[in-house]
Amino acid sequence: MSLIKRKKKALRIGDIVIEKTLTGTKRRIGEVVFIRGERRKRLDLLQVSRHDLTPLSRNDLNGPRFFGLQEEQCKRLNLRRYTKKTLSKIVSEKLVNEKLIYLDSIGLTMSYFNKHFLKQDEPKLSQILFWDKVIIPISKIVDMIIRYWFGKSLIGVWKK
Repeated sequence: MSLIKRKKKALRIGDIVIEKTLTGTKRRIGEVVFIRGERRKRLDLLQVSRHDLTPLSRNDLNGPRFFGLQEEQCKRLNLRRYTKKTLSKIVSEKLVNEKLIYLDSIGLTMSYFNKHFLKQDEPKLSQILFWDKVIIPISKIVDMIIRYWFGKSLIGVWKK
């Protein structure tokens, strides 16, 4: 057992966080969109739905709902990553598996390349456009050829 404490990773733009204390009846969940301050960091957050992490609208429907918190008032939300085996284990045995496939094999390969060689946190606009216009269509073809054997996304369909 290691006695060395792991250093807490600093929150970054794009991280999903949950409020540590209750506001009203529930803890708010948000995506970090802006960070202010050096020692005591204040985060501006886009409030998202707790069900599917889509942005919530204000009651007047004039735009998204934002809120602010000090860094120590929130904690990073751990989003789970599943494999075919782990996803199958958590689904009810009463359901019948119709389809369980991986998609975006080229995307997985390119993400690995970016992480280990380019080491970029944020893609440039030109990279995003290249991804959408070139990589995604190629990945669709490659996914069919390799019979959805591996990829960045896991899609499961079950029936009652």
